[in-house]
Amino acid sequence: KKGVCANYAAVFSAIANELNIKTFIVEGYTKQFGKISNLSHAWCASKIDNKWYVFDPTWGSGYVNNMIYTRKIDNSYFKTNPNISITNHMPFDYLWQFLNYPITNDNFYNNKFQIDKTKIYFDFESEILKHENSSAEQKNLESAVRIEKNGLKNKMISDYLSEKKALVTFDNLNKISNDYNAAILEFNDYVAFRNKQFKPNISDIDLKKMIQTPRDKFIDCQERLSKVVDVDAQNIQNLKGLKQSLIQILPQVEEQLAFVNEYLSKNNFKRKGMFTKITLFGLKLN
Repeated sequence: KKGVCANYAAVFSAIANELNIKTFIVEGYTKQFGKISNLSHAWCASKIDNKWYVFDPTWGSGYVNNMIYTRKIDNSYFKTNPNISITNHMPFDYLWQFLNYPITNDNFYNNKFQIDKTKIYFDFESEILKHENSSAEQKNLESAVRIEKNGLKNKMISDYLSEKKALVTFDNLNKISNDYNAAILEFNDYVAFRNKQFKPNISDIDLKKMIQTPRDKFIDCQERLSKVVDVDAQNIQNLKGLKQSLIQILPQVEEQLAFVNEYLSKNNFKRKGMFTKITLFGLKLN
């Protein structure tokens, strides 16, 4: 079988985790012979006896020289201390440096690896624990913040940051879409109930809630959509589709809310004369 660094790291990580050795795949860029590589790289980090070590199964298996791969085992990339691996392996996200005083991308370029205790102490152990217990959206969001904070020194970092932000946007739009679809179902339930002239009888409070709840969800979706930024080409159509759907549905919902408010303001006799059949069913988004 053949593979690139990501494949090597994936196999190593899968085997290690099967053996109950907590292992993460780390993405970043590297330096060899004092020169920054123009290709991103992937390696692994494992926690053994409560201490983190770095493993690079790709570099440990051989090297490329003049576009020719030579198989050669190099154990210097096996179970490396983070303070050593940081001299040639720079994670995009400084969480995976496993250092209490992470170095910046500028430091990496300028070979400045000494500990700077004038910086704010970074408790990476607690942050990794927090990371493990976070949602995918929260993981991507916090990772993006750290990546940007550490400096966008090269295109590899910028591209990786863009990928993280696109994932955050995708997750955000997916949540808004799910809430929109839930509101559509609730609005359709209201429409069906209105076409039955609000029979069987329910309390005025429950009736108001039948239209108020989806209406509030639609408004919430609209407000959240207005705050979505960093939209890539892949997500822009989803964003436009959701915005257009809300533009179409909200006037219908507001009209029905006004109808219910008027209905509730009347006595039982006058309420009966207010009904005409409507067909305002919304369309669910895929």
